[in-house]
Amino acid sequence: MMHLNKAMVMPLPKMDMVTLDDAKKILYENIKLSRYFEELDTTESVGRVLAESLYAQNPSPPGPRSAMDGFAFKFSDVQELLRDADHPVHLKIVGKVRLGEGSKNFSGERNCVQVATGSIVPAPFDTVVPVENVKIDGDSIILTKEIKKGANIDPTGSDYPKGSEFFESGHIIRPKDVPFLLSIGRDRVRVLKKFKVVVVPTGDELVPYDIKNSEHGIKDSNSWGIKNLLDESGLFQTTHHAIVPDDREKIRETLRKALKRYDVVITLGGSSFGERDYVYRVVQEFKPGIIFHGVKIKPGMPTFFAKDGEKIIVGLPGPAVSGMMSMVELFLPAFMHEAGINGFEFKIKAIIAETVKLSKGKVNLIPVALRKGSSCACPITGSSSDGSRLARAQGYISYEGKTGFLERGTPVNVKLFSVLPL
Repeated sequence: MMHLNKAMVMPLPKMDMVTLDDAKKILYENIKLSRYFEELDTTESVGRVLAESLYAQNPSPPGPRSAMDGFAFKFSDVQELLRDADHPVHLKIVGKVRLGEGSKNFSGERNCVQVATGSIVPAPFDTVVPVENVKIDGDSIILTKEIKKGANIDPTGSDYPKGSEFFESGHIIRPKDVPFLLSIGRDRVRVLKKFKVVVVPTGDELVPYDIKNSEHGIKDSNSWGIKNLLDESGLFQTTHHAIVPDDREKIRETLRKALKRYDVVITLGGSSFGERDYVYRVVQEFKPGIIFHGVKIKPGMPTFFAKDGEKIIVGLPGPAVSGMMSMVELFLPAFMHEAGINGFEFKIKAIIAETVKLSKGKVNLIPVALRKGSSCACPITGSSSDGSRLARAQGYISYEGKTGFLERGTPVNVKLFSVLPL
């Protein structure tokens, strides 16, 4: 039987874990990124972060607007006549106002003009009767129902007044925003220039995701999930690096080159204390190096955060659930906060559908599926390496393990995996 010499055994460093709250505080204090801006055509701006607040230059509608297809008239012309049911009111049609036409002026008494939904109601008319509530008699209409003054007209500025703030700086532009921006004359917008980030998967066990018939090895899939999450945020110009083996010199060379080219370097794997976990050991060589290593969360405990000068290094665990949960709970909110993005944490109130075992002394990050048509959140339990847990989940809950269980029926807040605000 072989006996190991004590000198041959690599001592395991002590992990001084920080709480989740302390980790967030450290990130908010230490993640500082230089902001640069650019102008884009509004039609190409979806998913980008506004670098200016947008205000209304003019009211909408710019004048009184018809809410119906019908006829506009002056209420004072018919006010007395409408009280006599035995004598229907006749109004002469003297014109037509189409959508998009400028304001016209009409004179005379007991006149009316035909208007379309959305067209400007010309002076001196102040009331619109729907077309279905009149009888047309040659070049006149006959009012058949009593109507109130100002009916079926949207006043000037009823959609929004002049000076209204539409979007704050930090708003992520969504597809539904584009038509509105174009309609108010904003054909170009000022946005935050994307930060450069590279995602670096590490580990001898990894093989490229497109390798077929690989009996051994784990497909490099988790790093692509992180890359796509970053792409969705609108903050990053994300590059995916080739797999780096568990070789200290190759990891060192890769990280040094990456830190020269990118604002943020994100590694997957090599953050724990296994014999071949070299990533955190290499990062320790940088200045100031590792700022925290180990967070009291499950999964995701061996996560680390480091800097090399002003460059950011994020060390994520390799397993699918661990890496993603650390990213969405810790790092992505900190990056979005630094960029001034608003409303990025959206939560849904729900009831936990099943009792879940908790890890005491840690914040438990539990993927959940949301049942359609109900307020139930179904926990998806399993290993931190089970990628199907994320595929089946719409969000997750963050719950402190003060007791051993999260009881069925407990109210919870579900954080959605999508980073796009509503």
